[in-house]
Amino acid sequence: MAKRKPVPNKHVKRKPTQPRKKQAAPVTATTFPASAATPGQAKSRASFADFQAKSEKCPWWAEFLRLMQVNGLDWRKAAYVAWASSPYKTRWPATLQGLCDEVLGCSDRVVRKWRALNPALDKLVAQEQIAPLMLHRGDVIGALIEVASKPDTAAHSDRKLFLELTGDYKPKSAVDVSGEIEMLTPEEIERRRQERWKQTAPALAAVLGSEPSADSAAE
Repeated sequence: MAKRKPVPNKHVKRKPTQPRKKQAAPVTATTFPASAATPGQAKSRASFADFQAKSEKCPWWAEFLRLMQVNGLDWRKAAYVAWASSPYKTRWPATLQGLCDEVLGCSDRVVRKWRALNPALDKLVAQEQIAPLMLHRGDVIGALIEVASKPDTAAHSDRKLFLELTGDYKPKSAVDVSGEIEMLTPEEIERRRQERWKQTAPALAAVLGSEPSADSAAE
């Protein structure tokens, strides 16, 4: 006779699972910008150790580690970039002054000096902010291609966007009207119309499913 499987007792309290501890920030050649004997670096090292102890409450700790290890930033600049590129509404600490007091151990004037001397920091912040979008770029483009390829009138806007991205269609609002006005003769206008038609006819045929005539474009 087969043994019955034991039935778990629902009334027995299970021990809560402990949250996984975050990875400690390693000390490398670029963690500190100067030696410990340099004025101000003793404070930097003390603040770094204190920040390590706060890692569990830091929502951008993983980004901070990556910026240190991949981008080669010293710990204070990596912390600033990770903080500045985090969502504004849920940012911890809430202000730059709070970041300086609770994490960096320096004044906000020092941070402003970094940004003035190294504009690449602000560019890096912008890149980090858009990074989540770039992770899904391939998926979005794939979805656009799939929908735009359907022979359905509901996919018209997707086809229009697709042709704009590939350069096969240029909306009237995007026409450049800057510079001098060129006076054209009726013959030149007709010649240019025919040239534009030759360029756009293949794209229109792909959308309409048939080859339209040049005369229908002039109507």
